[in-house]
Amino acid sequence: MRKIFFILLAFCCISLICCNSPTITPQQHSVQFRGEDVTVDSQSITHGNHATEPKKTEREGYNFGGWFTDNATFANEWDFKANIITQDTTLYAKWEENSLQEINLQGTKWKLIGIVDVQTNDLTELEPKDCSECYTLTFDIGSTFNGRTVNNVIMNGRYEFDSNTYSYRIIDYVISEVMEMGNGNVYSQILWSNRYFMVNDTYLYLYYNDKKNYLLFKLLEL
Repeated sequence: MRKIFFILLAFCCISLICCNSPTITPQQHSVQFRGEDVTVDSQSITHGNHATEPKKTEREGYNFGGWFTDNATFANEWDFKANIITQDTTLYAKWEENSLQEINLQGTKWKLIGIVDVQTNDLTELEPKDCSECYTLTFDIGSTFNGRTVNNVIMNGRYEFDSNTYSYRIIDYVISEVMEMGNGNVYSQILWSNRYFMVNDTYLYLYYNDKKNYLLFKLLEL
């Protein structure tokens, strides 16, 4: 009887302790995003979790270079997949001035890498992917260009652009009438709708769809 009494007493004590244990609320940290022309909402992240990478931000005349923990040297880039939040954190946008005004497109040849969705940063390659001469643009002397889709040749193309406003427009071109393959027709239609462009080092960006998408090209040697 005495043994049963002590067992019940111990059980009650344990139950009392468990019932009165304080609820531990996970610690929350604030993640702030700063920089010129940056309008990104702050995030509240549970300790030990990952912050969510913001949608790609834009600034007129600049290319976005990533998020960094230091605002002066931009030496420590934040990896949203690897780095975890352990304290209140401020991330700074790095901007690299667009060097378009120093670049002349005349005499350059470009190979399409793919179509990029600005919001998600997803890259879609056009078919066929293994065609080295497909989806190319060559800017000749003056405001003329030529190129290729998949089966067709683009000839006598004329374009105009303003390096101050980064606006770009294809005025005209002639294309051969061989039956198209792959995504050649899609590529040709997008070329007509380009309105803005950027050049960053060896990459050419031709924007369309109100800057929601762009054709991404890689510079080739002539």
